[in-house]
Amino acid sequence: MITTTTKIGSITSMIILIILAFCCQTAIAGGKPFIETNKKIYNYGEKIRVHYYNSPGYSGDWICIVPAGSPDTIAGHYQHIHKRGRGVLIFNSPRPGRYEARAYYSYSPARYTVSARYDFTVK
Repeated sequence: MITTTTKIGSITSMIILIILAFCCQTAIAGGKPFIETNKKIYNYGEKIRVHYYNSPGYSGDWICIVPAGSPDTIAGHYQHIHKRGRGVLIFNSPRPGRYEARAYYSYSPARYTVSARYDFTVK
């Protein structure tokens, strides 16, 4: 009898973990677009990893790195996102200063609407 209870408890725990994992994935997949870098402060010369989430997957989706405070129409160093959902783009480090990673989803040349942004510093 104890063995049966343990098995049922283990199965129940496993099911709960699977449900929680699915809920977390769904929250990211169905949520608002956002981006972040893997660090807030980089040393000059380090690679910058920009993680993106909830990209719609349009051919005009891209992420750029620009000096903080730049107008939204400045493209800076950019890379296109080639898939829907989430992923990582790796950029070379710009010169020391304050910067912003920006995501442009569903981009149109007539409008520069920033879908997400994230500040970081290069020392």
